[in-house]
Amino acid sequence: MLSRRVRGGRSIPGWAWALVIYAVAAATLVGRQAIADPAHECLCLGPNGDPPFFMWALKWWPYAVSHHLNPFYTDLVWYPGGANIATTTGIPGVAIVLWPVTSLFGPLVSYNLAAFLSPVLASLAAYALCGHVTSRRWPSVVGGFLFGFSSYELAQLTSHLQVALVFLVPVIVLVILRRHERVSSRGRFVLTLATVLAGQVLISTEVTFDIVLLGGIGLLVWWCVAGRADRRGVVALTGEIAAAGLLAVAVVSPYLYWAVIEGNIANYGQVVGTIFAERYRLDLLNLFVPTHLTWLGGQAFFGISSRYDGGNPVEAGGYLGIPVLLLLVGFARATWRARSTRFLLVMSAVTVILAFGPRLSHGSQTFVRLPWILVENAPAFRAILPTRLVLFLGLIAAVAVALELSRTRRRPWLAWVLVLAGVVALVPSQSGPLWHSRPPGIPLVLAKATTYLPALGSVLMVPVGQFGSSMYWQAEAGFDFRLANGRVALVLPPEYGTEKASLFMANDVGPPPHAWLRDFLTAHQVTAVVVGPDPLLRRRWDTALRLFGLQPAQIGEEAVYYVCGIPTAAGSCEHLTVPALPPVNALLLSTPVAGP
Repeated sequence: MLSRRVRGGRSIPGWAWALVIYAVAAATLVGRQAIADPAHECLCLGPNGDPPFFMWALKWWPYAVSHHLNPFYTDLVWYPGGANIATTTGIPGVAIVLWPVTSLFGPLVSYNLAAFLSPVLASLAAYALCGHVTSRRWPSVVGGFLFGFSSYELAQLTSHLQVALVFLVPVIVLVILRRHERVSSRGRFVLTLATVLAGQVLISTEVTFDIVLLGGIGLLVWWCVAGRADRRGVVALTGEIAAAGLLAVAVVSPYLYWAVIEGNIANYGQVVGTIFAERYRLDLLNLFVPTHLTWLGGQAFFGISSRYDGGNPVEAGGYLGIPVLLLLVGFARATWRARSTRFLLVMSAVTVILAFGPRLSHGSQTFVRLPWILVENAPAFRAILPTRLVLFLGLIAAVAVALELSRTRRRPWLAWVLVLAGVVALVPSQSGPLWHSRPPGIPLVLAKATTYLPALGSVLMVPVGQFGSSMYWQAEAGFDFRLANGRVALVLPPEYGTEKASLFMANDVGPPPHAWLRDFLTAHQVTAVVVGPDPLLRRRWDTALRLFGLQPAQIGEEAVYYVCGIPTAAGSCEHLTVPALPPVNALLLSTPVAGP
């Protein structure tokens, strides 16, 4: 039923047609520039912030494995103490799968491929799930599109690859449904689900936690709406799911050990002093009003959407579109007596309430406190972003719409008109560099690090962290130099959360106060400071660095300040430690050094 017979008697499976549709949609809506020049254009919003870290991670995991290094911890960033990569959004599973691509074409091409495939695979997986529950091709194609090109997916695709690669979520649901219907045997089910769950852990531990949270609630709701005869089966299925989960944990136990035990990821938000639920929660109006990332109405309602999540559209992916909401209302009214409908509606309500976080609000205005406030300080929950739970709302809506389109009715054309309007309502904005940007080329001094940089100590690259591309450049250079810091997470690694200079540089492109910078250079054994070509930035940092008696050397477009002297031709440095620095200026101790 989901296949089509073509000339010659051959049958092309429905998923192949769906794959072509989704690939064309992805190429047309978000991927044109990256496809045209994948080695220089990035399918992302801006070359700074989070994307450089994902490019770094795509190169790091293969590099660590091939060089017999500990892949979970490295001193190549935040030298000499290093950073726990297992606690970051390091996408190890994606990096290993794309290892050949990264080796042949570099991390930027691998990033573009992963980003392009994100909506395509998500759509295809949702298509398979919808096809299973409806046995209808075109309703399933629509359901797949609504999930794979949802507001959530397109928003996260701009910056957060680990939570954009969500194709395994519909697969998990499909695997469980097939077992419930006795299509697969118990042993095959446990092995299959364990494999998928292990793969999901290696893409995103956050999404995995969300799956466990909503999955547990879903099993409870399923038990409640099921008839007496089916409840025993739900309990048995829950045991099999638990067995698969334990097997998955065993498979990825080394990764989880470094993340949970060594990295204390369950209390990560508490360690860094942040409750993410207070910052990243679904805005009430986001369900009905799009952000400027959406083509239709995005700019017209910018005055409203700019108040979502502090004006951050990347974490405001709750928009379903009025046409889709109308279809969901029609579906609920027509099929309310069905247990499957009740299950979908209850799970929709639960998901929305959880996505609202600790309070129902619009902007800074709070209407009522919600149950999340009871767990926001609990282990694991403190580091969760509730607004990202709309991922599951998108999947529920996709399945419900597919079921609604499959119903026999008097005027089926009306539902398809609404679907067409719903698809148009989700089309992303085509103005501005939202899904394309050009990362700056690697500076000469970094590309030839063995020639121009000391072999000992670390490099402080300016602009630092989220304001620059130093992580991407380190990966492009084959990890030939160490970084004094780096952008490995939304917040500073806990070990460096008390460093005054690090806290300053996490929020400002300028140099820290003199004493703080001195302590940072000493603690991280900085042997060279590389300042980019921006004139204002260079003036500010030149003023600060000359207070240490450092003079710049021009290499390419960058100014290089050698802290331990000009390196020899071999790239070594005579002294590992930072030499004695001038006394602290009391005025500079409390005031950043400003450029003239």
